[in-house]
Amino acid sequence: MVSIIKHYFDCTDNEDRTIIIYVATLKVLGIGIPFCSYLFNNGETTWEESSLQKVQVKSSGKTRISIPALQVTGAWNTNDKCISEILYSSAGKQITWNCFQPRSEVRVHIGSQVFEGLGYAETITLPFHPRRLPIDLLLWGRYLSPGYTIIWIEWQGAYPLKKIYVNGIEQSDAKIEHDKITFGNLGMTLHFKKAQPIKNNPLSALANRYPFLKYMFSRRFLSSQEIKYSGTGVLIKNDEIIDTGRTLYETVHWKR
Repeated sequence: MVSIIKHYFDCTDNEDRTIIIYVATLKVLGIGIPFCSYLFNNGETTWEESSLQKVQVKSSGKTRISIPALQVTGAWNTNDKCISEILYSSAGKQITWNCFQPRSEVRVHIGSQVFEGLGYAETITLPFHPRRLPIDLLLWGRYLSPGYTIIWIEWQGAYPLKKIYVNGIEQSDAKIEHDKITFGNLGMTLHFKKAQPIKNNPLSALANRYPFLKYMFSRRFLSSQEIKYSGTGVLIKNDEIIDTGRTLYETVHWKR
């Protein structure tokens, strides 16, 4: 039996820099295997580091993390109310999405470097093997600015699902396209500008670093492809720009 609890944190700043941090626990037959990592992109180049060190995540209104093995510390101070959803339920087991920091003031230290900007944090609880996910394509992303928080999740496949929120309010009529999201009821469009891929790897890249994963996941599953993009977002209404901010989004092609 395999289950996963994954904490995700990110931060983007005004210098086109992006930081993504994962803190996760993979449980196999009741035995927990900790994992933590960070991805840093300076607008041109991406660095990644990871460790099998257990990490404590302390959360209330402010979330603090410390990963000594990676020389990373960070604090996320929330500005918005939590969003929580049960995304999928099967045989009494539920995939729970807890977006406990939709928009945060963030300060992150990586070694001697300090970064400040707006960020996002969530927890996903997956109580069964990921190959059972009824998804062919996952679309996820967020747009943050001082005035707007836009979050989206879309599943395509056997169990289609779409959740899109603008400032905490779900928008059932919104449509996600490769370069924009349109909001019919709000009369707005979010355009993705200057989007750069900051990660484009199959899951097998992680398994090559930690070979024990090859015994838990099939070769086909590990060929699933993850692409992350970071860039600028422009919010338009009545042909006028009403807001600009930073976008961070991904597509994952699942293979089961």
